[in-house]
Amino acid sequence: ASVLITGANRGIGPATAREFARGGDHVYAACRDPEKAEDLQLLASETGNVTLIRMDVTDFASIDQAPADIGDAAIDVLINNAGIVGNFDRQRIDDIDYEAWHRVLDTMMIGPVRVIQAFISQLSKSDAAKIVFISSEWGSSAYDCQGLFLYAYASAKGGLNRVAQLMSVELRPRNII
Repeated sequence: ASVLITGANRGIGPATAREFARGGDHVYAACRDPEKAEDLQLLASETGNVTLIRMDVTDFASIDQAPADIGDAAIDVLINNAGIVGNFDRQRIDDIDYEAWHRVLDTMMIGPVRVIQAFISQLSKSDAAKIVFISSEWGSSAYDCQGLFLYAYASAKGGLNRVAQLMSVELRPRNII
């Protein structure tokens, strides 16, 4: 399979890239600065089936360029993994960093939609395309925040969950799961 992973250089991104690449799939590892992604560079040289792609999910020009960097290849799996927490210390009702909140929403809720729009042509070329959204328990309205009040992070993950639900219905006729 051909797999595109956003935020491939941090968090669970490198582990996900490693599992797919070692399983024989071709991985397009998207990150903001491929030159600094040493783990991914090493994985690419070890496996021969990892291509690093420069893409920042908050930069539409970067997103628009990325499909051209991949070319006409079909994308079988798109994993929206890019994410940030935001200003951890300033997500309480008495002190909210709204600029950071916008960056979190842009990264984790709007960015995935824009990435899918940019790659819809490559996804449509696959016989069984799948889109994966990485969420967390913070995105569930049933989750007890246990004294942490991460408004930016929770709202972005909750919004992402709703986006995924809506998109699953809209893309079903195109055979994109």
